[in-house]
Amino acid sequence: MKFYKIEELAELMGFTGKFIRNQIKEKKLAAVKIGSEYRITQEQLDEYIRKNTTTNQETLVED
Repeated sequence: MKFYKIEELAELMGFTGKFIRNQIKEKKLAAVKIGSEYRITQEQLDEYIRKNTTTNQETLVED
């Protein structure tokens, strides 16, 4: 199982470590606390991306 450190994930995704920590604090990104540090599994990352990615599906608008 792959675990990402906060700084690794921030670099990978183009965010700051502070942003990633805030997402964890706000329970938008699941993480596992190991000792005093958080780790994010690949599965948790995949779920976060799935929930926070919009699709190109058309929406129907009724007038």
